Amino acid sequence: MDDRPGISVGTTACRGLPVTDLRYADREGTETTGRAGIAYRPVDAVTLRVAGYRGWRLPTLNELYRPFRVGNDTTAANALLSPERLTGVEGGVTLAPAPGSASPPPISTTG
Repeated sequence: MDDRPGISVGTTACRGLPVTDLRYADREGTETTGRAGIAYRPVDAVTLRVAGYRGWRLPTLNELYRPFRVGNDTTAANALLSPERLTGVEGGVTLAPAPGSASPPPISTTG
C-alpha cells in the first residue's frame, strides 16, 4: 500500500477511468537547531553578552499542496519547498548601578 501524500479523486462513473492520481515525493530529513551564549562581566556594573543560534521552519501543508487566498494575498502551492533556515548572532550590554548606590534599576540593551 502506498501511503505517500497525494490526491486521488477517484474514477469516472461511466467508464471507471481514473480522473487524477497525483503522488508526491517522500519528505524526510533532519535539521539541527540550538542556541549558545556567553556573558562576561569586566566590572560589577557592566555585563557583556553574545549569543549564536540556528533555527528552521517547515512549510505548511497548504504551502506544499493546496493553493489558498487570504484577502488580497494569494499563495500558490509548491511541493518542492524546503525548510526555511535561520542562523544568527546577537550581542548585548547590561549597565547596572554600582553596589550600595540608590540608583534606578539596571539598563539592558540587545541588538
